[in-house]
Amino acid sequence: QIDKTGIPVGSGLGTSASLSSAFTICLLKFLKIKHTNDDVFEIAFEGEKIFHGNPSGGDLAAVLQNGIVLFRKGRAKTKPGIGCHHDSTCRP
Repeated sequence: QIDKTGIPVGSGLGTSASLSSAFTICLLKFLKIKHTNDDVFEIAFEGEKIFHGNPSGGDLAAVLQNGIVLFRKGRAKTKPGIGCHHDSTCRP
């Protein structure tokens, strides 16, 4: 099955996490609600549950962090010293 993006459903590219977080951020900005990445994670995770039923949160953590993510269900942290920015530039 292929969605409108042309990416096969279930291909493991984190599309549902990207959509859930983008929609959440847009909605919070539209409603002028100040938020943190933790707030976005909690709300977008509910969207991920609709997509997957029982998601790990790994893809969502990767979408919301500005760096490489070490993820274990229930907690995530970025690798120290490495950061990627929204303009796709990374620094060591």
